[in-house]
Amino acid sequence: MNVNQLTQETIELMKSAQAGGGPPDKGFTQPASFTAGLQTYDLSAPSQKLYPVLTPLRNRIPRVGGGRTIGSNWKAVTNINVGNQRAGIGEGRRGGVINHETVERNAQFRAIGLETK
Repeated sequence: MNVNQLTQETIELMKSAQAGGGPPDKGFTQPASFTAGLQTYDLSAPSQKLYPVLTPLRNRIPRVGGGRTIGSNWKAVTNINVGNQRAGIGEGRRGGVINHETVERNAQFRAIGLETK
């Protein structure tokens, strides 16, 4: 099999896979808690800043999330200068390298609301 045949076969397989359709997450079941199983991460915010052109209209259009996660995940900086490195330096010398500590944090989404009779 030559390269052209292999490329054409790959393209045909991709077309058939995309045409067969259905959501790609149909086989994924979201766990009931943060401590069980794999969790999804909302990466929409960083991905919206990848295009290096000013797009004011696109930025004003509200985004609608996929609703696939049960909470929010982030890293919290808990200590900026772990080794207590001093800020002062001698003339012509470089400053010391500081280390920081981070902790993985998460919070489950909760529904809130009020009703009247």
